[in-house]
Amino acid sequence: MTQVALPDHDHSIALAQTAREDLERELLVLHPMGNQLIERAKKKRAEFIAALLRRFAARLKSPDGAPRRTSSRGALSLRSKVLNV
Repeated sequence: MTQVALPDHDHSIALAQTAREDLERELLVLHPMGNQLIERAKKKRAEFIAALLRRFAARLKSPDGAPRRTSSRGALSLRSKVLNV
């Protein structure tokens, strides 16, 4: 059923409706719906897998099979222990 918005003669009613619509929009942004959360998780998963593939490809291209950059000190110390450096 289609609802038709009739013009309000009382401006306070129109202001209240606008404020309510703004509040509902803000709540949707702060508390996304289930399907929005699922879509966001799918996107983050795809980005994570793409990053893993880039790192894997970089390791395959490097001559010693080691990563070109290490992002944490833990990885660097582990590498030095393995290589006995």
